[in-house]
Order: sequence, then C-alpha cells, then structure tokens
Amino acid sequence: MLLYFIDIMDPDIINIIGDHTNRLMWYYIPYGGALGALAGGFMAKTVGRRIGMLLTDVFVIIGCLFAMWAVWKKLLWMQALGLAFMAMGAGSNSTIVPLYIKEISPVSISGWTGSYF
Repeated sequence: MLLYFIDIMDPDIINIIGDHTNRLMWYYIPYGGALGALAGGFMAKTVGRRIGMLLTDVFVIIGCLFAMWAVWKKLLWMQALGLAFMAMGAGSNSTIVPLYIKEISPVSISGWTGSYF
C-alpha cells in the first residue's frame, strides 16, 4: 500500500527516502495495531462495546484522511501517521468486535459466533 502511495507521489521518491525509511514506515502498522488492541480493551470497559466501535471507526477515518492528504501534499510523515491511525483502528476493532458479537448473539451460539471474527 505504501509503495502505491509513493508511486503516485513522485516516481523518484523511492530513491530519496531509501529502503531504511520505507521499512521504518511499515513498522508503524504492527505497533499501531498492538497499541490499538490494548486501547480497545480499555475502551470496551469504559465506554461500552458499541460506542467503542464507533470511536474506533473515527481512528480509521482520521488515518484515511491523513493518507489522502499525504498523497496530495507529498508528505511522508503524514503518510506514516495515517498508517499508524489505521492500524490503531484495526487493532481496536480486533478486540471490541468479537466481544460485541458474543454479546448480541443468542446464548446457544454465543461462543461459536464470537470466534468467527
């Protein structure tokens, strides 16, 4: 995904940022996901599962907006920030959504449906 955005931004930008910076930007994804998963558990306890999912979607929307703005303005740091926000949203959703599915499903199949996310 990042190489797609970099290709749109400038054909010679891969030579400018180098391989090290490209790898560094990709490291934001698992760390953001782990941070989001930790925050998702806290969010599910404090504000509830449904509101937590809505707040998580705000993180994803902000990340997408940062990524779009980064392509338009050719800002690599904003692209990395957008990736981090999207990863935090994905990590939070991976924690909150199975809890919500288990909560709203009938008792006879609640454990079974929660494992499908």
